[in-house]
Amino acid sequence: MTKPVVYLAGPIAGTKQGEAFEWRDQATSRLADRGIEARSPMRAKRELFAGAIGHNYRAYAGRGWAYTPEGILTRDHNDCTTADAVLVNLLGAKALSFGTGMELAWCYDHHIPTVVAIEESGNVHDNHPMFVAAVKFRVPTLEEAIDAVAVILGR
Repeated sequence: MTKPVVYLAGPIAGTKQGEAFEWRDQATSRLADRGIEARSPMRAKRELFAGAIGHNYRAYAGRGWAYTPEGILTRDHNDCTTADAVLVNLLGAKALSFGTGMELAWCYDHHIPTVVAIEESGNVHDNHPMFVAAVKFRVPTLEEAIDAVAVILGR
C-alpha cells in the first residue's frame, strides 16, 4: 500500500530566515508519524534557509531549474494536482500569497481537499472572496491542520 501524499502550501516570498522551512519540516515529521508523505516546495532549496526570502524571484533564478519561474510552476502544479490533500499554512501572513492562491485554485479545480491553518479573523487572505471560497476546511492552528489532513486521509 502506498502512502498518501500531502503538499505543503503557504507563503514563501517575503518570509523571514527559516520561516518557509520550519513549519514545513514540523508538518513533514508529524505527518510521517501517521504514515503520510509530505511534499514541500522548499525541497532542493535548502540554501535559502540561511536568510530571508525576498519578493524578487529573478534574484534566485540563476541558482538552477528549481528556482526558475518554469521550474517553480511546473513542479508545484504537479505536486498539488497529484497530492491526495493539501495543507496550507496562512498563519501570520502579512500579504496575499499569489502562488498559494494558484495552488488553492488548482486544488479546487481538481477536487483535492485542502485544510488551511489561518487565524479565525484578521488574516489578509480573508479579504479576497476567491481565497475564502476555495478553502475547504479552515482551522486556527498548524497542529489542527495536520490532524485534519491525517483524518481526511484515514490516518
